[in-house]
Amino acid sequence: MKHTIMGFRQDKLIKFGLDIIDASILRYFIDFKESNGMNTREVEGHIYYWLRYDAVLREFPIFRMKKCTVQSRFFKLRDAGMLTHLVVREKGTYSFFGIGENYKELTTRAGAEEEKS
Repeated sequence: MKHTIMGFRQDKLIKFGLDIIDASILRYFIDFKESNGMNTREVEGHIYYWLRYDAVLREFPIFRMKKCTVQSRFFKLRDAGMLTHLVVREKGTYSFFGIGENYKELTTRAGAEEEKS
């Protein structure tokens, strides 16, 4: 089995019920976040990044998804603890996402968990 997919541990993707599309969407979010090109909000010490679902559709036409399907994929990542979600209602409704508590498991190298024990 290939150890990583898009920089994420494949065994952990499977553990959290995520697939290759989820991994692609999460990689897009992480890469875009790290580019410093996203609008941010800080709430109680946690940083959230504004995301437009249609931007994901433009980046991944191969997915052939509707906007609501992309939204549900982000909610799946939220429910798996990879992302956190904040809704801002100011002159419209905006979805912001942050890094969730389980995200680190996807990027921690195998064996590092056992070393900590």
